Amino acid sequence: MEIRIEIPDEQVAVIRKAFRNGQLSDGEIQQKFAQLALNAWINWISGSKRYNSLTDQYMDWIEDCYSSLLSESEAPSLDRLYNAFNIPYGQAQYISRVLNNKTMTRWRHKAICDLKEAMAKRLDDADKWVRTGREESNLLILVDHLGLLELKMTWERLFRDQRENFLLPKTITVGNLCEVSIPAKCFRLIYESIEE
Repeated sequence: MEIRIEIPDEQVAVIRKAFRNGQLSDGEIQQKFAQLALNAWINWISGSKRYNSLTDQYMDWIEDCYSSLLSESEAPSLDRLYNAFNIPYGQAQYISRVLNNKTMTRWRHKAICDLKEAMAKRLDDADKWVRTGREESNLLILVDHLGLLELKMTWERLFRDQRENFLLPKTITVGNLCEVSIPAKCFRLIYESIEE
């Protein structure tokens, strides 16, 4: 059976803002969103899905949105949940963390690849700085919060074993974006120690 609905322009604008990603046309986004909304109501009416809390319900809906409407390469992020889905900041942090942990293997591999790519761009600089006596100077890289987590795990593992060789990293985090300062003297060792 085919059902047609008319969506007011202001609602179309909300959907467009929430799911802009360049992957789907407006028509495809609206069609898939309408199907998700219908599925959510049918699941509730039929009793096939029951939630323990509103947060559980939000997580399920958000997971459906990510799998149907957004790029496969996009991990659930605080930025999209807070800015595009208008979820309160603390709840958006929690939901993005839980959803990322739920699919950690997939996102962890992507985070490691992105981290290694960011560090690879600065390897020559790090080596040059060490050769020219600037080994205590910091090189900056930009990663997302999962990349930072992988970096911290690697750093912690190395720091336990070689404490005298390491200075602690400095980080500035804004939403999902993290700027990390890594001392040149341990840059290559960290890069080569990241486990895939």
